[in-house]
Amino acid sequence: MFRREHAPPHFQTLCAEPATLIEICTLEVIRGRLPRRARNLKVELAIEHREELVEDWNLRLGVVNWPSGAEVDPGWMRERIGVNKFWSVPF
Repeated sequence: MFRREHAPPHFQTLCAEPATLIEICTLEVIRGRLPRRARNLKVELAIEHREELVEDWNLRLGVVNWPSGAEVDPGWMRERIGVNKFWSVPF
């Protein structure tokens, strides 16, 4: 995964040229092609590590995760602080 990636959340496989992109939520190939065996292996690993993939995606994009499970975009948070001169956790 790379910091300035775009949606949908995905990861790259490096076993094919060009790299294949697999969406984290649906585990569908969204760009490129993989042989069936390689795809099945990547999907199996992604299922086992899906929470880690989502966490890593959010961390690299700078999404703030609150204890309640809410996810807040830091850009939106800065905008709200600029407008209101403060920011509080929405409940």
